[in-house]
Amino acid sequence: MNQLDEQYFYNYFFQAFGKPYKHDGGAYWFKADATLWGAPIKDVLVSDEQSLYSFIAAVADVPPEKLEAAVVDAMGIRHQVMEAGKFPLRQSAPGSQIVYFQKRSKIYCVKSKYLRPY
Repeated sequence: MNQLDEQYFYNYFFQAFGKPYKHDGGAYWFKADATLWGAPIKDVLVSDEQSLYSFIAAVADVPPEKLEAAVVDAMGIRHQVMEAGKFPLRQSAPGSQIVYFQKRSKIYCVKSKYLRPY
């Protein structure tokens, strides 16, 4: 997660999926009818220039428990439940996070832009 270059990922997503279908919540959203670790992915996101954070994310069409299981099966990386509650945050040792996103899940890597060297 050391390198979250927004322009690189924007260009990559643009080439892979075409124009973003919306610009909302500090991110460009791309439709991505794809799979990631065997889980169905519907959207991929990259932070915009004005966001306080640099991030990339994917919205999976499965609940967080199933997305985490897919990541474990494919990569061996586990996400620990970080808080109690109905919709807990899950975080891996490398830093990726899985959260509830309506009835689906979102996995993302994020870094504060204020930590970038200038």
